[in-house]
Amino acid sequence: MKIFLDDGDRHAFLLLLALVCKDYGLECYDYCLMNNHFHLSIVNRRRNLSSAIQMLKGEYAANWNVKHQRVGHV
Repeated sequence: MKIFLDDGDRHAFLLLLALVCKDYGLECYDYCLMNNHFHLSIVNRRRNLSSAIQMLKGEYAANWNVKHQRVGHV
C-alpha cells in the first residue's frame, strides 16, 4: 500500500517528523521516503524511541486517512 501518494503527503510527514524529533529529543540525521515505506537514521538519548515512532506513525495515519477519506491502518 502506498503511504505517500503525492508531494503533499511527503511534506506533511516531514513536518510531523520535525515536530516529533523536537518533542521527543531525537536527532534525525537522514531519511528516505519511498512510496510504500520510509527509512530514518535517528539518535535517541532518552530511551523513548518507541513512543516517538508510535506518535509519528499514528498521527501521520490519522491525518492521511482524513485527507484521503479512508479508514484503518496506513
